[in-house]
Amino acid sequence: MPKVTGCGEIEEIERGKVHRIRHHLGKDPATGKYIRSPKRTVHGTKSDARRALEEYRRELESGFANPDKVTVPELGWRWHEQRKLLKNLSPLTHKTDECELKKAER
Repeated sequence: MPKVTGCGEIEEIERGKVHRIRHHLGKDPATGKYIRSPKRTVHGTKSDARRALEEYRRELESGFANPDKVTVPELGWRWHEQRKLLKNLSPLTHKTDECELKKAER
């Protein structure tokens, strides 16, 4: 889970109407570069942006944990195996899924 550092950043895009928010997530141990969260756009006043920033912080801190280090292709293949159990899908659908998953692996 990312560790949010600091109190975040609010950037005013359109005076009093549109703001962009983001958080700083510390340094990447592998590269030594600073990591930032993706920006989000908030429509409303600056106080609305502050509330959204705090909500975004809670979301990032609780976030998505991936302790097994599952990759996207592995997750795709698991999904495909579960989907094969459905009886109402045609063999062509399963074949198309396999082709798409092979592309994702590359």
